[in-house]
Amino acid sequence: MGRNTNSMPLNHSKCSNLTKDQFTLMGKIMIEFSNIDFLLGVLLSRLTFTRFDLSRTITEKLTAHNTILAIEDCIKMHDIRLGNINTKKKTHMLLYVFTEKIKP
Repeated sequence: MGRNTNSMPLNHSKCSNLTKDQFTLMGKIMIEFSNIDFLLGVLLSRLTFTRFDLSRTITEKLTAHNTILAIEDCIKMHDIRLGNINTKKKTHMLLYVFTEKIKP
């Protein structure tokens, strides 16, 4: 009657089958991305002078790219409105360089 789909591989080509090392590397990349995403949320929380648990309710809904944009906006806000009272210009420059390097 019908074709037995239980034996059909997920990937339809021998060339698309991943090795154990490739799966391991993919897992490590996902973990590192998750760590970076978490730390970007911590940074945004500190820049907005918000407790991390409160900030996380907002940042967990943001993509990494939007979190980076929010961090850049906070840096600009500190430069314009606070006149660098709480942070130094060098710190702002380092944050700017960091966000430029991790943008997609």
